[in-house]
Amino acid sequence: MKKTLLLVVAWLLLSPLPSMATVFTCNTVSEIRNAMSSAVAGDEIVIEPGTYTATNVAGSGTSAYFYGSANGTASNPITIRSQSSSNRATLRGNNVGSLTVLRIVGNYWIVKDLILTTGQKGLIFDNANYCKAIDCEVHDIGYEGIHVRDGSDHVTIEGCKIYDTGKTGAGFGEGIYIGTDKGSWSTYDPSVDYTVVRDCEIGPNVRAEAFDIKEGTTETIVEGCTINAAGLSGSNFADSFIDLKGTRSYIRCNTFNRSGESNLTKGIAVIDRGVALSSYEHSIHNNTFNMDGASGNMLESYSGTYAVYGWSNTRVPAGDNYSSSVTTTCCPSWYSNPPSCGGGGTPNCTAPSGLGRSNITATSVTFSWNSVSGALNYDLRYRATSSSTWINVNNLTGTSRTQTGLSAGTTYQWQVRTSCSGTNSAFASGANFTTTASGGGGGGGASITVYSDALASGWTNNSYTGTYNLAHTTNVQVGTNAIQANYGSYGGVLLRKGTPQSLSGYTAIRFWVKSDGSHRIRVRLETNLGNKDVEFFTSSSWQQQTINLSQFGGPANVESIRLINRSGSSFTTYYDQIEFVNLSGAREEATLPASFTVMPNPAESGSTILLDFQVPETGMITLQLYDLQGRMILQRRMDPSEHTSQKLLLPSSIAPGVYLLQAQGEGFQLNQRLIVQ
Repeated sequence: MKKTLLLVVAWLLLSPLPSMATVFTCNTVSEIRNAMSSAVAGDEIVIEPGTYTATNVAGSGTSAYFYGSANGTASNPITIRSQSSSNRATLRGNNVGSLTVLRIVGNYWIVKDLILTTGQKGLIFDNANYCKAIDCEVHDIGYEGIHVRDGSDHVTIEGCKIYDTGKTGAGFGEGIYIGTDKGSWSTYDPSVDYTVVRDCEIGPNVRAEAFDIKEGTTETIVEGCTINAAGLSGSNFADSFIDLKGTRSYIRCNTFNRSGESNLTKGIAVIDRGVALSSYEHSIHNNTFNMDGASGNMLESYSGTYAVYGWSNTRVPAGDNYSSSVTTTCCPSWYSNPPSCGGGGTPNCTAPSGLGRSNITATSVTFSWNSVSGALNYDLRYRATSSSTWINVNNLTGTSRTQTGLSAGTTYQWQVRTSCSGTNSAFASGANFTTTASGGGGGGGASITVYSDALASGWTNNSYTGTYNLAHTTNVQVGTNAIQANYGSYGGVLLRKGTPQSLSGYTAIRFWVKSDGSHRIRVRLETNLGNKDVEFFTSSSWQQQTINLSQFGGPANVESIRLINRSGSSFTTYYDQIEFVNLSGAREEATLPASFTVMPNPAESGSTILLDFQVPETGMITLQLYDLQGRMILQRRMDPSEHTSQKLLLPSSIAPGVYLLQAQGEGFQLNQRLIVQ
């Protein structure tokens, strides 16, 4: 199960394309396929009106008529869409008994305004994170309409219409299928988390359930949808609108219509599959079940399930409501302040009010706002009024944020929005402010900047074995420039200070980093205590690394910083906003949720993995590793107050598969999925 740390990155549906992006305008099958195979982050594939029938597989191993495997990014997704939203293009296979019409296996794709038809499956997201399907139509499909599968996280399906599925296998003709049956866990990663389905129309003639939410999934949201059960087959136990078999699902603000279908005998069925992550902690509320006067509960929770909550649901006409094991009061502790339903069926999410700023210095400010009922967290963004680029600080659980790293004598604008379980409010704007003119002197200030758009005065670039661009403008986290390190074998970013930089009053080095994959980097500070090293692993998303100076022996000064490639391979990594900061008294990140990362992931049996913790300073952590049948494989005690990065040696006897790492400390419990190859 992934409880990512990422914080969940906010990204715009139709953000402007960067200057280097390509727009492919297509009007043949081959042009569409070529564009999908050539696309890179930021590209847009625009399909002219018409029907595009593919008669064979897109390529070896793709199992699809149309196939995309490149990765977009949060700020530059890859988009495939119809040229006209009112005259949509149709992607068509030539056989409802074979292949998938459209299969996406890359991250950050937007599939928009397309009609998908005539394949065994309509649309599949495989190992595809942060993808969206918007205003698409899927029909005349042999099995399921849309399938989110194989470890795909944070997928959103919005405004889609699905009908006429199960043409060759009625019992497998679900409208939307999330996750994988336990019988296929050896083939597909079952951990499919944070799927959101919103404002969709399912049916008629969806021959199996409108939704099958499988064991192994968690944090699934279905909201504002309309389901028509006419044509439900009853085959393979297809007798409900939804089968819930995973954990932590939120089914809210939907309308379920039986539409005279005799094979529908219940509303929602909660079913235990006898494995880990099945089936508990479900919240079903503010739905309408139009049952045509027939018997059958709105919500049926079967043996082996627990923590199933149902409240404020309406049955028309009145009749059977809940099985005896359902808790009918609002609300469970893990779902406080659930959002109410808006006029369109989806929950309301209100923007924060009472925005204020205080404690303004040359390099920092404290932002504050009022709490919002139903908020899970808040997203803050700010920028200099002279800049067009927002700096994002996401997933704040409190109602204030002290932000450092600002420029002296600079006017800033800032905004905050509410995140409500998959729904975001509009941004609310606070009043502009101007930092003071002077940043003060040596120790005790908020930060010592080494790099921010350029090297600070007195620092020089002496990087080696590779090519290094300190004014890179495409992959940037803070400001307008970043460092692009095209590492050669064992190369390094080397930043030297002409005279030693005093670290008096500073407690940590902090910087942003992303890479083209998971790579091991060694941070070396050359100090009055000699050379000291700390290692971490990169990821393909921006992450902020904060390393306490105590891990380098608590030096009094620093002469150089090295960021060293620890492998014999070449790869590209980006760095931004490198600084020394004062985090004494408490971590600056204390307002962020507790979290930890696992690197590398996937890992090999018998290898050492690195656990990077972001947790309150509350002492020892108990770490436990479970298989997906709930059996404990190992248990360790760790103290992240000494080193936020901890090493764990995996047993050489551990079998390949998917495992659950659980870290528990005072006041928190964290989970991460680990894949062993």
